[in-house]
Amino acid sequence: MFYKNKQKGRDTRPDRVSRPSGLLNVGRLVLPLGGLIFFLVLLSFFLPLILSFVPLFSSRFDFSYITGVKSSFDFSQIFRIAAFTVSQAFFSAALACTVGFAAAYFCARKNFRGRKFLMALSSVPLCVPAIIVALSFIIFFGNNGILNSFLKSLLNQDEPPVNFVFSMTGVIIIHGFYNFPLAMKTISQVWERLSEDEPNAALLLGASKFRIFKTITFPALLNSIAVSFLLIFLFCFFSFIIILLFGGLALTTLEVELYKAARTKLDMNLAAKIALTEISAALILILIYSNLQKKMKVQNENLKGRRERSAIKGFGQKIFFSFTIFIIILFLIAPLFSIFLHSTYNVNYTSIFNKFFYFKAWKNIFLSRTFWTALWTSIKIGVLTAIVSLIASLFFAYITVFYNLRKIYAVPYLPLAVSSVMLGFGWLLLRPNGTELILIFAQSSLAWPFAWTQIQTSLLRIPQNIINAAVLLSPDKKTAFFKVIVPMCKKGIFSALAFVFAISTGDASLPIVLNIPRFNNLALLIFDYASSYRFVESSAVAVVLSLMTGFVFFLQEKEI
Repeated sequence: MFYKNKQKGRDTRPDRVSRPSGLLNVGRLVLPLGGLIFFLVLLSFFLPLILSFVPLFSSRFDFSYITGVKSSFDFSQIFRIAAFTVSQAFFSAALACTVGFAAAYFCARKNFRGRKFLMALSSVPLCVPAIIVALSFIIFFGNNGILNSFLKSLLNQDEPPVNFVFSMTGVIIIHGFYNFPLAMKTISQVWERLSEDEPNAALLLGASKFRIFKTITFPALLNSIAVSFLLIFLFCFFSFIIILLFGGLALTTLEVELYKAARTKLDMNLAAKIALTEISAALILILIYSNLQKKMKVQNENLKGRRERSAIKGFGQKIFFSFTIFIIILFLIAPLFSIFLHSTYNVNYTSIFNKFFYFKAWKNIFLSRTFWTALWTSIKIGVLTAIVSLIASLFFAYITVFYNLRKIYAVPYLPLAVSSVMLGFGWLLLRPNGTELILIFAQSSLAWPFAWTQIQTSLLRIPQNIINAAVLLSPDKKTAFFKVIVPMCKKGIFSALAFVFAISTGDASLPIVLNIPRFNNLALLIFDYASSYRFVESSAVAVVLSLMTGFVFFLQEKEI
């Protein structure tokens, strides 16, 4: 099969992968461009991160004399705020894992209507912006929200029966139910592949189901539970918009105090101390998280295929299932649906029959030039951020496939240890008023690991012998990568684009911190309307933003 044509002196190996000129040109251009963009993305991460600690060693960045507000914060006050930050993140993650564990049991072991829908909720923490979730809880659980309005009419009282929203309990519930789908998906993926050999053997030897669960099943799920807990803890630890809206003056976290110190007080030294406190705690958690991820990866490789799911039987199972679904509907699905309902709210209603399905707010925003400008800006920034993140992720994929550099595997974990506010603070020191280009690369530097995760999932499904054959039969590694590996990862590439677009479009934290002149996107528009108590208009804008980012939800439902 492999031979040389001696007369013509050319290679006539028919099995060798041909190298079309168009593809070769693409390979020659894209790979260096990918390397450049990957470098710029890393620079956009490390440069502001390093700069955020400079005020610790220099008084040059102390601008508090401008505002006349010199902070009197000392270590004990920072410690108190850090303690609250850790405690709310801990209880939020605990709640998320508890609800996620219960939902994971039914998703992994049982068949029921709506299972695919429930599993698809795993995209909610990534594709539904925090500003929308915060708004949905105000609309549904607020003092004059849908639930309290109904209960006040039912109970014939003036005071709202449900008033937990603007408190630590409210913050924990919002964080917990916003993030529980992450725990549900991670735990269920392991649970549904656990071997039945040990539990069946223990059952034959007379062990009770509870003892089998306690000694066999639960220990096998501990790694996935711990991974879920740490990831959700980090998300809640760096929560900004939800605390900003619900914390008020009484509740504050390191993230909110960092923003106030840098933007309101211009006390960069204090902001740097808070940033150092945050990243120190986060790096410890990331080290634990990465080690647990490795253990879970080894465990998953030894797991068998998915086992058959059974129907929900017995009174106890049905009660437990009904309660689990009820609290998920009450604290997640109903609030999110209430946004659309509230967008049609008639503030001048005269009876229950004309209270909703009044589209004046929709008319107002569609006639507003501000809305269309914000919409275009959201789409533009989202698309460009998604493209930059995808290119950076593909270049990283190229390195990991063809070069066994173990040290670089930790790179995607680093952005998890840095919040958008902290990164924005670093950019603030470099350039007090940001630009759209800075926003694109700043968002990409935090979002590209999510794109990489989607691509890595597709890469892991490619058998190693196919990669080896592609390299062997291709003129070079670039051709093998672009002609064989990239086409086989097209589903992961599409998912990567979708997720990063959703993350970028719904981001309000970085635009707020960067303070870009004359900049407005849909997330900021929602925040502005909500801050002005124009909740009907903010609900209408939130519905538009949800439709833009919600297609990731349907993508997840299709893949399950």
